[in-house]
Amino acid sequence: MQKKRIIGTTNGILVIGAALLLAQTTSWLTGTGDQKFDKLAGIQPGLGTVMIEYAKRFGNVYYAAQAGNWGMAAYQLKEAVEIQEVAETTRPARKALLQGFESNALVPLANDIVKQNLDGFKRDFSTMVTMCNGCHAATGFSYIVYKLPDRPKVPAKLDTGQKFTTQELQTILADLVGGTPAPAITSGGIVNGASFALAPAPVAPGSIISIFGTNLAASTAQASAVPLPTQLAGITVKVNGTPIPLFFVSPGQINAQLPFEAPPGRATAVVTSSAGDSRSETFNVASSAIGIFPFPSSNRAIALNQDGSVNGPENPEGRGRVIVVFLTGQGPVTPPVPTGRAAPLDTLSPAALPGAATIGGSTAPVMFLGLTPGFVGLAQANIQIPSDITPGAQVAMSITVGGQAGNTTTISVK
Repeated sequence: MQKKRIIGTTNGILVIGAALLLAQTTSWLTGTGDQKFDKLAGIQPGLGTVMIEYAKRFGNVYYAAQAGNWGMAAYQLKEAVEIQEVAETTRPARKALLQGFESNALVPLANDIVKQNLDGFKRDFSTMVTMCNGCHAATGFSYIVYKLPDRPKVPAKLDTGQKFTTQELQTILADLVGGTPAPAITSGGIVNGASFALAPAPVAPGSIISIFGTNLAASTAQASAVPLPTQLAGITVKVNGTPIPLFFVSPGQINAQLPFEAPPGRATAVVTSSAGDSRSETFNVASSAIGIFPFPSSNRAIALNQDGSVNGPENPEGRGRVIVVFLTGQGPVTPPVPTGRAAPLDTLSPAALPGAATIGGSTAPVMFLGLTPGFVGLAQANIQIPSDITPGAQVAMSITVGGQAGNTTTISVK
């Protein structure tokens, strides 16, 4: 742990920072810097005085955790560690023993607090007490026995009902727990996986969604088979408390399928990794929320011409012919397809809600709107290009499902 220089008072005990007096010359403080430091250390109270405050903090840690006030428990443990650092400085002969106690007793306790694991906390607290009294015995003070006080000494209400995230607790106890910070979802960072339409734009049941944030995963991984897994590279995402299927995870982005069972309205998502849980992020769900997949850094739709070739400025499709446009967010389908599973190859799953399209400002007949066979969450619209539009390399196209319009993209028409 990186140590800090501390200047302050604890129970009337003066804690002197190195820079405060070592540079001075007085009638009683003379000699080299090391000699001055030794003299200052010699006038500090013994560990017995420091340990009174130390023991009080541990009682506060216990009763705060028991009350579910994990923030207070974390704070009190942090304060106890800072008192121990003072003891390590003023009594260097005990430094190795105290650091061993920190590693073997306090770090497990800190991890229990971060995880808000009361059973583990009580077990490790008992172990800490045993180790503490063992230290007393090993240094010739077996008659000093720590016992949990009958009540806390903290002058504050403990049962506050407050809730704390893993990240908040890790921040308080950073010197003890270190390691990888917990996942964090960006505010408004749950979006349609095709359009990336910003919140409060909704996403739809059954659609592909993207979750943006930091520390979402330790590495990059993608699903290799269907049905999609609900855990990938140690990462899970829960929506309204239920794990959802995952396509892809990385430190900054997760792609997943929002379950078909998700009801319209407000929903919550939590990302969980080995480092803990993210703060719950709220987002909007609507019956349909179309997003057309564009090519990267472009608003050109990913679309196939009638012959199966990719539509583009160098390969436009003719008027009166049919293009296939890929999208997500069409909402419910009939017959239904289970969440996380690919749409069947032998049975089409059309959208249950009505769809419409325009190309070049003219109404374009939608020949089919539904899931793409063999894929999870991916849908397609087979649209006939109107014969009366003006050709061009970038002809505007939009699709509406259930009265909800998606992002406007372009196709190439000759």
